[in-house]
Amino acid sequence: MRNFAPPLIAAAAILMSPLAHAETWRFDNVSIKSLTPNPTVSLVSQSASETTISFDSFALESGAYAAHDNAPRITDDIYYPGGVDKTGMMAIEGYRFDLASGQRLTGVTLDVTFMGELRTGQPGGYTNNAIMMHVDFGEIRGNGSHVYGDRFDTERFVNLNGAATTSADLDLERIGGGDINSNDGSYFSLYSYQDAFARAARSSNNDLIEESYANTWASTVTMTFHTAPVPEPATYAMFGAGMLLLGGSAWRKRSARS
Repeated sequence: MRNFAPPLIAAAAILMSPLAHAETWRFDNVSIKSLTPNPTVSLVSQSASETTISFDSFALESGAYAAHDNAPRITDDIYYPGGVDKTGMMAIEGYRFDLASGQRLTGVTLDVTFMGELRTGQPGGYTNNAIMMHVDFGEIRGNGSHVYGDRFDTERFVNLNGAATTSADLDLERIGGGDINSNDGSYFSLYSYQDAFARAARSSNNDLIEESYANTWASTVTMTFHTAPVPEPATYAMFGAGMLLLGGSAWRKRSARS
């Protein structure tokens, strides 16, 4: 079980930090405010019921991972390292959204494409859980310390000298702990979790024959907010009156048959 406490703490710290550098983008039905400096948000499309935005600054990269020296002997002249097990969080981004007056949220769809690769000149190189996506939805309350939301992970294995892509949609209905009809002031943060395990061969004098290189990044991240007008009080009154009329009609029919 992986420990996601550090990113959650970091996200909470972002939420509680002053928004001196925050920037806000206002669209027809929703506005987006950054909780981190220097973000980039673009409008992809909007209609009466959907607003799709793109996070252009959400580009992730990892570094090169070299094998460690504690290598078990496999043959007389070749050592194989136990591998490089590097884990880390990359590019935490925090945002908050507010609905326009008279609008309610009916759903949220996240579409993200991650890519990853491993390069090594020796057989046996591979990555383990090279690409993972972690999404946290929550609501700011009080000083911002109230954080909740379900975790969403996606992963894809990447083989020797290969590359793979993976994408996933996340609907708000899959995220627990919140009322989707009252999400003014809600925040969301997207971040990548990588667990890279790269194997490379070493000679008998422990010289690294080939360095393993693991890399992941996000190529596209878009989010669609599905909204609908808040029903007017008169609409509820008309609905209630209609139900009363239907109930009265059914009662009269039953009385006539008895």
